[in-house]
Amino acid sequence: MRKKKTTPEDTKRAKDKIRKHYQSANPDRGRVIPAKEPEDFYKGHGEKRVAIYVRVSTGDIQQLIIKDLVESYKLAITPQKVPCGICAVSTLEHIHRQHGFHVLDRTLRLCVGAWEGDVDSLSASILRGVAHLVAVFGDLIKDDTFKEKVGSSSVRQIFRAAKERNAGTRGFAEAMLDVYNKRNNKNPLKFSKLHATKSTMPNVTEG
Repeated sequence: MRKKKTTPEDTKRAKDKIRKHYQSANPDRGRVIPAKEPEDFYKGHGEKRVAIYVRVSTGDIQQLIIKDLVESYKLAITPQKVPCGICAVSTLEHIHRQHGFHVLDRTLRLCVGAWEGDVDSLSASILRGVAHLVAVFGDLIKDDTFKEKVGSSSVRQIFRAAKERNAGTRGFAEAMLDVYNKRNNKNPLKFSKLHATKSTMPNVTEG
């Protein structure tokens, strides 16, 4: 006898049935099994094993917002560096927490527009540097100009230039601002404004 194929409607009905069952359950009925007395870990001399569990809540609103935003640019959160993949999750969370949704959105848009998902263009260092520029200059940075001018430099060139400047986030911001201004003589952005604003980005080693 051929087994009936399960449809989405069947699954939904089954889940609804289980949900109603638990909602109608009477906690005063049934046999209660008492919990065991907790063991004193420090008593006795026998060998003991310790396990550490890390729980990531899938219902975290910030994580869901970031995930949806990343995927809206045809990117993905990945465990390692790949084209169009971001593994610098803590950097995304910090930008969102410190500067808000719109700065993170603009940061991703500028990075994708300039380097089209290059494997290193979505690293923590580049994301932090671009976010710092966006937080300082806002709409003074023009998307088309950033894409045309800064995007004409490879990510490796940005990394080399950043290493010759200040360490950390400001070095990357300076390197990109230098390229932006050199090829945008009409409306150069002032380094003094960049230097007057302290970066809130942590200098962490992350993808």
